[in-house]
Amino acid sequence: MILVLLACDGIATGPGSESDSSLIVDYDGLSEDNAWVYRDDADTGMPDEERLLRTQHTGDGVVEFRRGTRWADADTVGVLAWDIQDGLGLASWSVFGEGSGDYPFSDFDPAGGEVVTQGDWSCVLSRPLEGEATWYGLFEDVFVFDCAGGGGLEGRYVFARDVGLIRLTLPSGNGLNLVAPW
Repeated sequence: MILVLLACDGIATGPGSESDSSLIVDYDGLSEDNAWVYRDDADTGMPDEERLLRTQHTGDGVVEFRRGTRWADADTVGVLAWDIQDGLGLASWSVFGEGSGDYPFSDFDPAGGEVVTQGDWSCVLSRPLEGEATWYGLFEDVFVFDCAGGGGLEGRYVFARDVGLIRLTLPSGNGLNLVAPW
């Protein structure tokens, strides 16, 4: 019991705490062969299997998007290429438009309220205590990046611990909503 008290003394835990320390690798989901299914419509009902976006981390931070009922025979519709060498950043994209560049989100050990900039690009990190709900469910431990400027893919990116990107909301209202992590 003494060990438990010493281990917990003065340590703030839980998302949103200013002293909460979490590594970005625990949230980015960019492990070998990770896969997700997203919807990119604004509907809240049952998703149409044929319209779903099936995605897979194909290596080196590249996430490929395919539309259809199965990954194997679905049509490729684009990629998000993440730079994971110095934390997390967006290197290029061919979904919701096209672009490339140096668009950093965070270093390896981000903290709530942190602002990362590169030229006119900036991302502000928050850790909402209420978490984030997607079509799939509620994720209580999330990093939320509000990113804008500099010609990057502007929007609100939400990453859940041990899952990866669960929601992307663009200024136009388009975006991604997690249907299932695989």
